[in-house]
Amino acid sequence: RLVGPHLRQALRLDCRLRKVEVERSSIQDVLHEAGFGLVIVDQDKHVMFMNRAAERHCASHCGLAVIRNGGKCTLRATRAPEDETLQSVIGASLRGSRTEGFSRPPRRDPIVIHSANRGGPLLVTALPLPPSMPIDLSRREITRAAVFIESLAEQLPPAHRVFVALYGFTRAECRVADALLSGQHSKEVADRLSVAESTIRTHIKAL
Repeated sequence: RLVGPHLRQALRLDCRLRKVEVERSSIQDVLHEAGFGLVIVDQDKHVMFMNRAAERHCASHCGLAVIRNGGKCTLRATRAPEDETLQSVIGASLRGSRTEGFSRPPRRDPIVIHSANRGGPLLVTALPLPPSMPIDLSRREITRAAVFIESLAEQLPPAHRVFVALYGFTRAECRVADALLSGQHSKEVADRLSVAESTIRTHIKAL
């Protein structure tokens, strides 16, 4: 009789843990099938999860690499100035995970990582993650950030690829530059892109 309640409690706990593990595995399976690269890092910027697309990007010497140190891995850019920017945006997202609410997703500007070989550049965006998002079963309530990696060569029109490779333009800046080169004025560009003319002027100043 004394052992019975504890045994039942242990069985219930085991069933609950198995259910959570199945849910976590299902989430990771979906993330592995995503067409974009995804790296999830903890509060110390250590890699907790990396999907297959991100692994391919890092293995192909495209400007990103996974550095191992003492059993831990970190995501780094191979070029020092770009790595400094990458670490800065990841750090900002980790701070955002601790301070921002998630009723409205925060806006983050992507950065461009140039390839170490002849491959096209990558567009990298870091966003804070809710601490309770069930990616890792053993450490659920921690500060984390998600790093999204996309190949611009695969997704941008040829003219826009040139803008990114030569000048590091964002996607929005590529669209504005393309429209201006076609002879359109700021008001026409704003109408074409369905944004305020003041937004176009801001992009023009950035160009």
